[in-house]
Amino acid sequence: MSTIILVSTENHRPVWNGAALIQRVPRGLKNPLCLKMAARFRRAREENQVTRFRLSAIAGLSNNHAAKIEDGQYMPTIQTLESFAAALGVSPGWLAYGPEGSEPFRERAPRPFTTPAEQRPADRFRSYKSRHAGFPERLRASRESCGVSMRSLASAAGISVQSWSNAESGKTVPRIDTAERMAVALGVAPSWLSYGYDEDAN
Repeated sequence: MSTIILVSTENHRPVWNGAALIQRVPRGLKNPLCLKMAARFRRAREENQVTRFRLSAIAGLSNNHAAKIEDGQYMPTIQTLESFAAALGVSPGWLAYGPEGSEPFRERAPRPFTTPAEQRPADRFRSYKSRHAGFPERLRASRESCGVSMRSLASAAGISVQSWSNAESGKTVPRIDTAERMAVALGVAPSWLSYGYDEDAN
């Protein structure tokens, strides 16, 4: 018997009806949303008509950063990807997780009538706002709201309790794939957990 979990889409926090989420996480049928990040990264870079070397410089990162991300050799932290998102003029949540990232995890998402439009570079996204800095507080508040122990949630996310604790205390900045697994364990939207509400999306 699987656990039934209701999710509030208004504030992206889970509403629990009993047992923890742990029983359902390993049964997820979808690939992680961050797996298509490199393709979104490449499309956004090409639309900006900028080289990978130049993009790294604009983002204030080392010369090979963009190349490693685009070639799938490197999974960036939520902070690093936010720097690239500002340089590319796209939302960091969209760059990391695509359009589905703004909704809590669902094992089987209904097929949309139309394919979601790709986000286009826009000036309103080009300012770096350090949205990732709120990650520890959003993580802690979500954990406390669901009432499940850190150990159980860390197990569900496939990470160590120490890694979860370090992320929640702000000692470390998680990679986007780790942040997504945490969001799935908590039943919240990965874009929101990583970057908060995207006021610039509209």
